Amino acid sequence: MYGTQRILYRKAKLYHNAFGQELIPETQDCFYRADQPEIVVEFYKDRKGKIEGIKVLKAGLGEGFSKTIP
Repeated sequence: MYGTQRILYRKAKLYHNAFGQELIPETQDCFYRADQPEIVVEFYKDRKGKIEGIKVLKAGLGEGFSKTIP
């Protein structure tokens, strides 16, 4: 859980929020939603490569969310 955003990992796929919108990889750290490609989820990592948070962008505008549940 990242703030109000939920990222789920099931059967080797990522999903955004509880409604199960599949995330399609664009790069190693950047994914777009299959149902709304203008929504992009970017993961950001610490120096050791551990995910610290995400940034959710819609049409280029976004908000960052820190990890709230380990």
